[in-house]
Amino acid sequence: MNESEHFLPVEREIVVTLRLVSKSATAFIGQLAKIGRDGLSFDYTVLHEDLESYIDADCKLSLKKNSDSQAFLEPLSGKIAGDEPAPYSSPFGVPVRRCHVRFSELLPFSTIESLVWLH
Repeated sequence: MNESEHFLPVEREIVVTLRLVSKSATAFIGQLAKIGRDGLSFDYTVLHEDLESYIDADCKLSLKKNSDSQAFLEPLSGKIAGDEPAPYSSPFGVPVRRCHVRFSELLPFSTIESLVWLH
């Protein structure tokens, strides 16, 4: 996924849960890094496997604040567009990766606005 100016940094308190459609029992959980109308990026620690082998796989995403049990939105549909090492490392030596997801439908700007830091 092209890291361009239409992706905005977000509050680090937002948690992303990604579930693969083909393996719904498998979940990847991490911190939202960037979001735009057509997709998002999130950072996750690699416990068993990474998402690199699932490029183009269909997925469902939910977003919520760390302190809340309810999701912000209905689950979002998308495809995994990329997976790479995150631009930082874990202080515990666990690999951190950044996953890029392209949404099936564009998000309304008002939804994105509620998730990003407004300077």
